[in-house]
Order: sequence, then structure tokens, then C-alpha cells
Amino acid sequence: MSKSDKLYIEQLKRELERERLSKIETEQIAEKITLDLYKEKTKFQTIVDTTKDGIAILDFETRFLYSNDSYLQMTGFNKDELLTKSVTELFTSETIQREKDVLKEVMKKGFVENIETTCIVKNGRKLGVSMSLSLLPNKEKILLVAKDITTQTKNKKALDEHIKIVNQNVLITSTDLKGNITYVSEAFCKICGYSKRNFWVKTTI
Repeated sequence: MSKSDKLYIEQLKRELERERLSKIETEQIAEKITLDLYKEKTKFQTIVDTTKDGIAILDFETRFLYSNDSYLQMTGFNKDELLTKSVTELFTSETIQREKDVLKEVMKKGFVENIETTCIVKNGRKLGVSMSLSLLPNKEKILLVAKDITTQTKNKKALDEHIKIVNQNVLITSTDLKGNITYVSEAFCKICGYSKRNFWVKTTI
């Protein structure tokens, strides 16, 4: 074997070794990226599965593609039942047009936040929710996050009713430090024979 042949063989061996090492390095990088992605996916899935908020993914026809356990518990449907529905089927007849407009805004703007509405869920039960929707990065699906505000809404209505009763039946007035009247109840107006507008230009004696 000539000297030039030996040099050629040595050079070929070195190139093959470099290719082998490069392949190993590429495989290691790919393995690390795959592992990192798996860890991130697992972390995200854990958050989704354990959060108290209802989370669902919709297609552009608003059909359910995925929902976490909190959303299933919130609506009373199981996964198979929910996958046969679209979110618009849960809206009441009174709010469906508004919610369709909200969905159009999501398509145009990319997101909407804290929309309060009432849904009809399993067995005809009414559910008060505050929902936020946003387009996913692939622009092909919609992320829906919902909070159950049924109890909160009931409490607010009860408080409003209590305030109304007090306003109509209890004599209440308040003033600032200069004696200017800042508030009077309806009951106070009836006793004094003035409208609320009259009181804004009066001071206490």
C-alpha cells in the first residue's frame, strides 16, 4: 500500500469518526429537547388537572375538543357527553347572541376576558360563570377558562335586595365635614317630603 493510500485511509477514518461523534451529539441534543418538552408538558398538564378553574379547548365551530376535570364537575357532563356538544349549546336563549358576538371578538382580537354569563348545564341546571377566551398560538383552537360564580351572583343579589329593603324602610342620612348632605335613603325622603335632588342643595341645620 502506497503512502498516499495510507494517508487517504487515515483521513477517511477521521472523517467517519467525526460523523459518528456528530451523530451522537445530535442524538443527545434531540433526546434532551424531547425530555425538556415532556417535562414542560407534564408540568402544564399537572396545572390544568389540579386548577379549580374549568379549562376547555374548542375548535372554530366552538365544539369541545378537551376539558379538564374541574370543567366536567362544573357542568356535570362526562368527557364523552361534552365532546358531542359545542359551547354555544350551553348558552341561554337570552344571552346566546351576545356570546356569539363575544366569540367573533375572540377571532378578531385574539382574546376576551371576564365575561359573566349564565349557562344551562346538565339536567337543566343554571350555572353562573365568568369566562375568558383566547386563541391558542396555532390560531386553530380556542382556550376557554371558566370560573363558577353562581354562589357569588346569588350573594350579590341577596345583598342588593337587602340594601333595597333598608333604603325603602330605614331613615338614613349622611353628611360631609361641612354639613353638606351626601346621602339620604328613600324612607328619609318620604318622611321629609323632599326628593333626593332637593337634598343635594341643602345642608343640615
